Amino acid sequence: CKLTYKDEDKLNSKARCESPRTLLNVLYKNDKLHKEQCQDGYCQASSDLVQFCGGDKLVSTEDEFGNVTETESTYGFSWGVPPCVSTVYDWREGELAEEKDFADLIKKRVCV
Repeated sequence: CKLTYKDEDKLNSKARCESPRTLLNVLYKNDKLHKEQCQDGYCQASSDLVQFCGGDKLVSTEDEFGNVTETESTYGFSWGVPPCVSTVYDWREGELAEEKDFADLIKKRVCV
């Protein structure tokens, strides 16, 4: 396998096998594992950018007069979507998405 390192620090970090380059990495989803591996330093996103992975959400609600009490806002990137993708992810640790979702997954996770 091709070796990859945490945060590209080849002198001071543990080497792991790089993810195989296959569409199966997109079709077999495990966003939680992408998150864990990225936070451990094996991420396409730089260590400075990882803080923007996962995104935060606030829910928007209105009272009976139409006044907004909370506003929804989403920012950042989703885990498992570039650049918040693990460099050591193995599709065999994921779950195959439904066939109807294949095109959307490819569009969002490959064609970025």
